[in-house]
Amino acid sequence: MTSKKGLSVFAVAFMTVSTIMGAGFASGREIWQFFGVFGSDGYKGAILSGSIFIFVTYMTVTITKYINTNDIGMVVMPGNNKVLKKLTGHFMALILYTVLVMMSAACGAFFYQQYGLPRFVGGLILVILVIITVTGGFQRISGILKYIVPLLIITVVAVSCYILITPLKETSFKMTVVPSPLAPNYYIAAVLYVCLVILAAIPIMATATLYAKNHKTALRGTTLGAVIFTLLILLMIYIIQMDPEFSQAMDMPMLGYAKRTSNLANTLYGLPLLLAIYGSATTNYYAVTTRFKEGPYKKLVTVLVALSAFGAGLFGFTNVVKYMLPVEGALGVIIFIMLLIHFIGIKGERAS
Repeated sequence: MTSKKGLSVFAVAFMTVSTIMGAGFASGREIWQFFGVFGSDGYKGAILSGSIFIFVTYMTVTITKYINTNDIGMVVMPGNNKVLKKLTGHFMALILYTVLVMMSAACGAFFYQQYGLPRFVGGLILVILVIITVTGGFQRISGILKYIVPLLIITVVAVSCYILITPLKETSFKMTVVPSPLAPNYYIAAVLYVCLVILAAIPIMATATLYAKNHKTALRGTTLGAVIFTLLILLMIYIIQMDPEFSQAMDMPMLGYAKRTSNLANTLYGLPLLLAIYGSATTNYYAVTTRFKEGPYKKLVTVLVALSAFGAGLFGFTNVVKYMLPVEGALGVIIFIMLLIHFIGIKGERAS
């Protein structure tokens, strides 16, 4: 696959951010679970995660340029064993499928927390929108995301600054702040989180590399996306540690803080949060559909698999984040090691 559609540095960066800035991220739930619960050590974890992620962007772009394909298994798996590469691709597709599960649960949590509607309503709306977008192909997705992601970043920063300078309304939450048993300290949590993030980011970064103007544009864009990601984590850690018991209690802490300041802030943060849910669900599920066999039944399979994710999402957003994500992060460590071995091998081949 050699296609130069001319994506700019910012377009590549926004696509990179879109894969990770979904509901778990923008709502503050992931940031609380992996960083906020550790107090001041959470900042150390954020820097560690960001540094690893920048290195992963470099490895992914380098490998993709060398092998000239965005096939997930080919990018990640070292060596020439076609069976193992295919199995790796299917494994990563399964992980990316769980992102749609989580986004469906998140959309249900949003409509419940904001409007008191049954959780299945938000999940079903999201899945329908994702199906419509994904069946339109990569160009439709990239065209939508170049507008959504900048709006999301600006709103997150603006509302965060507003929360910082505005007195918060009193609450009566009495919750014990407890880390997930699967991520008991800040350095384990930081590594698990970045390895979770790269599961979603690698396929999109590989695709963006092939569609970028050139190799340098792809590298600069993915790196910029990683830097934006790190800075946003640091900002959000500061916000959600203002009231730890409140953050522990909320499905969506950042949305909860916005609501505690004013109805306007709540509304302003709510729409971009929905867009984040939609953007992350779309990019990750698109990567899943690239594994589906081309043919007359591909659209039907795309619809049915998406609907199954909606069903699984009824398990609940907080439960998905607390239990599923640390496990996926641990699996992501394996993917990181495989990617590193592949990268070292390619650097050796190019040097010889």
